[in-house]
Amino acid sequence: MGFLAWYQLPVLVAIAWLAYQRQVLEKSALHDTYTTDDDKPSVSCPDSTLHARTADGSCNDLDDPTMGMRLYRFGRNAPIEKTFVDNKNLLKPNPRHISNKLFKREEFTPATSINLLAAAWLQFQTHDWFDHGLNQRDNHISVPLFEGDELLRRGVHSLKVFRTVSDPSQMQKDRPKTFRNANTHWWDASQLYGSDAETQLALREMKDGKLKVTSSGMIPLDEKTGVEKTGFSNNWWVGLSMLHNLFTREHNVICDVMKAKYPDMTDQELFDKARLVNAAVMSKLHTVEWTPALLYNDILDT
Repeated sequence: MGFLAWYQLPVLVAIAWLAYQRQVLEKSALHDTYTTDDDKPSVSCPDSTLHARTADGSCNDLDDPTMGMRLYRFGRNAPIEKTFVDNKNLLKPNPRHISNKLFKREEFTPATSINLLAAAWLQFQTHDWFDHGLNQRDNHISVPLFEGDELLRRGVHSLKVFRTVSDPSQMQKDRPKTFRNANTHWWDASQLYGSDAETQLALREMKDGKLKVTSSGMIPLDEKTGVEKTGFSNNWWVGLSMLHNLFTREHNVICDVMKAKYPDMTDQELFDKARLVNAAVMSKLHTVEWTPALLYNDILDT
């Protein structure tokens, strides 16, 4: 591209460049962490998976039915044989030092084209795609702080970083650690619907394909946690509450529209179709609204 960035190129050239870069990344920066087929879970795909998603994300690709399902391993951006942990040199260089040197802002930089809903939306979407589970509270890394670090003035002398829970299905010492996704990997709105059948059933009205809502149309609260009963409710705040309620209500409206047009559809059929439509709406919003707003340039605005 010479001295031009991709977004400075003519539209068709920029699209071709992005397509090429995607192919390069898929080939060189996406590596399977299953070293043998025996490692993979086994599932069977009923006929219903031809036209509906499963709760746990299995059978999304009938040629590889376990790919992307709940508890399927995360891939790597480096070959797995290169991912052995080097604990001796883990903090060389010190990540806190890198952060302070390269990313610390000396003054506030306002976001002039977006508002806080952009952050809420991204968190809402990442809760659909992945979750490493709860970190190991009894196993952590201590990151020392350097002289001049502002945290030292607050009495903090090191950062305690709890380790991610590793995959219990891979415990062989001669192979690198692997990690599993507690959610489905797919863009399937599992943050609303859950990533397992038990959660999904608990959220459903079991009538007309709808999700449970109160008489005022809001998601019911969990008596134990005080937050909405939904597919994924970690790290909860008002931004997530707004989006979860919005798309739960959207699901139910989709059910109403389909039932009015196709009165013979069953509860299960209505639920499955509404979920497909709702997830498609989210992916389209992310692609044609959120991304161009965040990374605004002439190419994305075309």
